[in-house]
Amino acid sequence: MVNKQWLAITLIGWVIIVACSWIIPLPTLATKFIWMALQQAWLILAGLKAIQPKKLMQFELAKLFSGIRAGLVLFVLNTAISYVVVLILSLIFGMEEVLMVLANERSGIGQLFAVKNQITLVIVFFLVVIGAPVSEEIVFRGGLLQGLAQVTSARVANFITALIFALVHYYVIQFLPVFFSGLYLGWIYLKRENLVEPIAAHATVNFIGFMFNLFI
Repeated sequence: MVNKQWLAITLIGWVIIVACSWIIPLPTLATKFIWMALQQAWLILAGLKAIQPKKLMQFELAKLFSGIRAGLVLFVLNTAISYVVVLILSLIFGMEEVLMVLANERSGIGQLFAVKNQITLVIVFFLVVIGAPVSEEIVFRGGLLQGLAQVTSARVANFITALIFALVHYYVIQFLPVFFSGLYLGWIYLKRENLVEPIAAHATVNFIGFMFNLFI
């Protein structure tokens, strides 16, 4: 069961932190790191209050490897979906316009890799590969999806959660791939009723993205 009061507190607190990060300028990469870490810390600490961590976070090595395999599949599917979306939109709006919007969407993650020293990369790794998957899966799959599934069907709950998941990433070109990711991660959670696998899958996708940004 989800503690709805704590879930509401978690979401409201998250909105406040995001709003503050928009209002207060981000002149340096260090400031951006602080805001990201603050968001993730809040989502994890408050989110755990909203769910049943002992049940949902039970660790088993088999679940970890299953999640990694699912993450590899998700990365391949997402890459294919992204390619198709870009191709279709390019036929409608033109390749140059689509690539410009896509570059703008990826500028945020690009800023994190702008300074490639060891300390910065370690911080980015923890924020992107560990912090983001853990915090987002606790709130979206452990909190929202589980809570919605108590008042509606699992399919509807997964659809709504995936939609919200995609919307809060503020993407246009990448909206569909992120929405599909939300559906896929939700499906994994509903199948197992455990957060270890979706966290591992999410982390695997982010790790591959991290390596691409690092070396390409």
